[in-house]
Amino acid sequence: MHWIPAGDGPVDLHHLNIYANHLWLEGFRITRIVEAARNGVRDRINATDIVLRRNRIQGFHYGVLVGRYKATRWVITDNVIIGDKDRRTGKGYGAEHSVGEGVELNHSSHHVVCYNTISKTADGVSYPGRNCDIFGNDIFEVSDDGLEPDSGYGNVRMWGNRIQETHKAGISFQPMLGSPWYIIRNQIVSDTTMFKMRVCDRFVMINNSFIVGKAGVGAAYLLLNCVSRNNIWYNLTHSDYLWIAHVADPKQVDAIRRYTNYPLSESGFLPSWATDLDYDAFGKKKPPPGVFIGDVFGWYDTRAKRQTHFSDVRSFAKGFLPGVESHGIDIEANSTFENWSLPTDLWRSQPGGKVIDIPPQLITLKAGATSIDAGVALPNIHDNGYTGKAPDLGVHERGQPIPHYGARDDKALKTHGGYWVLKSER
Repeated sequence: MHWIPAGDGPVDLHHLNIYANHLWLEGFRITRIVEAARNGVRDRINATDIVLRRNRIQGFHYGVLVGRYKATRWVITDNVIIGDKDRRTGKGYGAEHSVGEGVELNHSSHHVVCYNTISKTADGVSYPGRNCDIFGNDIFEVSDDGLEPDSGYGNVRMWGNRIQETHKAGISFQPMLGSPWYIIRNQIVSDTTMFKMRVCDRFVMINNSFIVGKAGVGAAYLLLNCVSRNNIWYNLTHSDYLWIAHVADPKQVDAIRRYTNYPLSESGFLPSWATDLDYDAFGKKKPPPGVFIGDVFGWYDTRAKRQTHFSDVRSFAKGFLPGVESHGIDIEANSTFENWSLPTDLWRSQPGGKVIDIPPQLITLKAGATSIDAGVALPNIHDNGYTGKAPDLGVHERGQPIPHYGARDDKALKTHGGYWVLKSER
């Protein structure tokens, strides 16, 4: 059954409960006017085959709340979802920062969440179960994480999203209950950290641009479980590590293992059969002379039994972790990115205090950048081609059209509707 407004005027709803299957709901303006109405669209029956398209859902604690575990086959596309958080005043931050999602999939499976514009929520999209595609979304000003696939199982695919102004992490892994997960061609600018890593199985990350305000990845030994190609990692500040894998106090190990798969032995800090990281770029702001507060890489040295650090990928890869990032490169922001203007103190943005705003970012490569043609071609990922001798690093191939992020009007749908479709399938 297809529900769509008749005529050219808006249809206003104050919230929407779903008690049926096989519904298409399009073009409604759903606005919170009663404090008790916490959910914009709520699934009451674990509904199946639901389409939510081109709705404006504003002011709710949960924009879309899908039924727990058993709901299936929802398509949530081209909606504008604005939550009830306010980083100007600090409302919804602090103790409440982790609740109140844009799209809460509630551990259910077989969904598509694409081309939504999501802001002022805790997480942009949260708790996919298995076999979910999350792509083309524009997610910003969130009090927790951009994407929170926590407790997700196999085939959670996150690609082509733009995420920025995350108060906590770009993507959360707490926990990852099955594999693989796919993280492909996302642009993420996080105020603080990129990955919130707790429990990880194998995952794939390809052609992402990861820009962090403070620390890139803690518990970075968990990255040794992934396949990584053609990514750009950059740290805006000199005062932390981009990747840090530190050994824990033996007295705290048991407590740490209650919430993370901390290595059972020192071999967990070394590459294994599951490790496949190469052709990535790394950089961070240089510290003032004589100042050391962090580095590009910090890692536990199992031979010397101490923490060590590295300022470049070559010494980290060749001299310390052989077989990791053999073709990795070092980068500097001003010679790599076009129109580079991100503030180095982004991590100091404080909800309810000093808020640092940034305009919507498009992280593109400057002509002559060493990241151009520095990648490696991969089946399916690069079947639509690339402009040079090899794929570029990062999310946007220089010389190719920029993808669309967020809700699409008719013009954007016509222009970008086939962007992610392989040429062989058109």
